Amino acid sequence: MEDNIFDGIEEVDAEFMERWLGGAKINSLSPKTLYDIQMLIKHYSDIIVPDKKLSVEFPTEQDGCARASVANGQVIIPTNLLQEGRVDETIGCMIHELHHIKLSDSEKDIWLKCFVFVCKALDSLFIETEKGYYTSLKDVVLSDSSLSFADIMSDNPQNPNADFLRQACDDVAFLLNAVEDIRIDEKTPPNLKKYLDKQTDRIGKEFKEKYDEGDLDENNLMNIVFRLLFHHKDVIHDDFIDSRFGDKEFIVNSSPSEYTPVVFDAFKNELRNHIENLYQDSNNTVGNSEKQDEQGIDIMDMYLGDDIKESIEEQLKEHSQGDKNKAFSSCGEIEFDDKELGDGLVKFSQNSKKVSEEMIKVMKTKPPILPIQTILEIDSYARIKIHQTTECFDGKNVNYACVVYDDTK
Repeated sequence: MEDNIFDGIEEVDAEFMERWLGGAKINSLSPKTLYDIQMLIKHYSDIIVPDKKLSVEFPTEQDGCARASVANGQVIIPTNLLQEGRVDETIGCMIHELHHIKLSDSEKDIWLKCFVFVCKALDSLFIETEKGYYTSLKDVVLSDSSLSFADIMSDNPQNPNADFLRQACDDVAFLLNAVEDIRIDEKTPPNLKKYLDKQTDRIGKEFKEKYDEGDLDENNLMNIVFRLLFHHKDVIHDDFIDSRFGDKEFIVNSSPSEYTPVVFDAFKNELRNHIENLYQDSNNTVGNSEKQDEQGIDIMDMYLGDDIKESIEEQLKEHSQGDKNKAFSSCGEIEFDDKELGDGLVKFSQNSKKVSEEMIKVMKTKPPILPIQTILEIDSYARIKIHQTTECFDGKNVNYACVVYDDTK
């Protein structure tokens, strides 16, 4: 039999979970306790999103970090937090994800907005070819004859430009997700928000130490994301965030469609700088005519590439399930000054990037997999029913419980 991956945990933080169990003390994460955690999350799922039928499961090999997905009808429990004994934080994480399902735009809507923004930023960046003319980075990327919408949307894009577009869109979405996290956490009822606050307090303390040491002063995109999040969670006060996007009341009382164009406009230059850096790091086309020829920047390739661009856009219209009206209206008023790729580009220190990468790792740790034997033990508790009853023996009432194991399920 495989060992329980939670064996050996010295301290369990389950203050709120224990109250839900009527004061029963949790000292270890046995299969029965894991079943109780699963049932509590299901209970909150029925309360928060009663109109959705979701399964609450422990992670399998195919699963990434903890999440709640409407498309898959599935909630994945963050076992990485449980391995640290953080039961209340685990439940808080799930409450947060369930509120995403209740209040947030779909992932497809968010990604499409980001794709439109990225394309608009690329359309303002220009490369001089060896022929002496300028072409936009959008034309360069979307005219790649081997680029496909399916590859862009795959989990592991094979084409370098598809990989760049996917990463750029994901990074822009990370900023929007931070704003949405602020909004949904503020809208979470106090009796549930207490679970969320435990994790915010712990991670916020670690973040503030790095922030006070000046490790996140540079205005790269990832630093901005974390400073925005913790500024509006009252962990820090950041003057840059306050001046750019400091109205918390606006965030809380707006829909994603209302705040997205404001976010894009507030941080458009930092976002474009990030996209520009990302392109240079991933493609390294500047000053490399041989590489430029490979990318299809020759005039004949660019002419033929118009068909490719139209093909990608047609694929976008045909296959994307996101709300296109929301996507294009989110960027309708955004304007960039045209500039040459690399001109005035702000580069950031490796130390600053390292700190933000460490924070991302903390928040996106892949949960460990439970052994199949443990999963079977957890599932077995769903078959058990306990019936309390009272019988009279020799004139005395005797209370006892009868345990029934239903093997038909």
